[in-house]
Amino acid sequence: MQHLREKKARGLVRTGLVLLAFLLAAPVSAAAVDLDFKEADIRDVLRVLGDVGGFNVVTDPAVRGSVTFYLQGMDPRQAVDLVVKSSGYGYTFVGNTLVVAPRERLADQFQEVRTAFIPLRHIDPEAVVPALEMVVQPAVVRADRVGRGVLIRGDAAQIRAAEAFLKERDVPPPLELDFVDADVRTVLSALARAGGYNLIAVPETQAKLTLFLRGASVREALDLVARQAGFRYRIDGNTIVIVDERDMPAAKAAPDAGTGPAVAVPAPPVVTKEVRIIPLRYITTQQARALAAMLLPPEDIWADEAAGTLVVRGSGARLDEVERLLAGYDLPRLRVDGIVVKEDDRLAVLSLDRRSHVVREGTTLDGITVEQILGDRVVLRTATGRLLELAIGGGE
Repeated sequence: MQHLREKKARGLVRTGLVLLAFLLAAPVSAAAVDLDFKEADIRDVLRVLGDVGGFNVVTDPAVRGSVTFYLQGMDPRQAVDLVVKSSGYGYTFVGNTLVVAPRERLADQFQEVRTAFIPLRHIDPEAVVPALEMVVQPAVVRADRVGRGVLIRGDAAQIRAAEAFLKERDVPPPLELDFVDADVRTVLSALARAGGYNLIAVPETQAKLTLFLRGASVREALDLVARQAGFRYRIDGNTIVIVDERDMPAAKAAPDAGTGPAVAVPAPPVVTKEVRIIPLRYITTQQARALAAMLLPPEDIWADEAAGTLVVRGSGARLDEVERLLAGYDLPRLRVDGIVVKEDDRLAVLSLDRRSHVVREGTTLDGITVEQILGDRVVLRTATGRLLELAIGGGE
């Protein structure tokens, strides 16, 4: 009895471990995010999407360019699909790593190539191959006259594109049919044959029809016959089914969005004899001299270009004003490339001197602190306490 209890306990433990492993391996869907980017580097955008989506990102050196878009309520992986494809590149997921590269290189290194046969019912395989090759290149496409279809060798995405392309074009040709006092059964049978359809539940009616069909499609002819004979139908795949009512599709509403930031302007300096040396980091001595001339006479300003400093003379209070003025402008070039909102978490792509950083509220970079990330702008505080509000795509 003790042996049975121990065996049962081991079985329960093993089952629990298997269940735990399954739960840990199950993919966790990322929460929807709102993204707003304006002329942002595509590599920075992908880096942010990887951050919020919980996956790694590897980009080929050839992936370059800027993107502008607004997406609301998107899954990060859906956003990747839109951003990458609209930029003319390809991508694949290798485990939990997103790989983005030119499509040709991606196909050579990552995509599994296979061969698929797509049957055709109405169009000539040889006639459609030249157009299909343009859609799915560099996949290989061949006509199969014996099997009446098309052979395509490529990756899964290329095969799906070929199927969608051929489905739109593999339709019955325009009709050239005449009916004089023909019963409805005869007319429907002829239309089904012309369109390559099966026919189910022919309506019980004694109506006679006279029709001269020139250039109409099978669907148009069916609509005409149904109205004249007083019945309804639907097409299920390859079959015409006579029914009593039709399904009515519902429409979806599209989301809307808006923007509108403001830029804070520094307070005008206040005008006021000691000598003070002010080191400069980002602006030139000529730019600093022009700024200092707003508060001091030119004879009290000297520029040391070799040391990258400005030498000024005046009262202590006045020189304090000069230092504050220069500090407000001696900043790296700032630009907000985009903002991502994921539930209560907000991230921004901030460019400082053309180097991009993914930041959250409270982040400090080179003396610039991210005070607040809003839906359409970022509030920054300089080392001197000056506040800046930069809109997406805006800089200072």
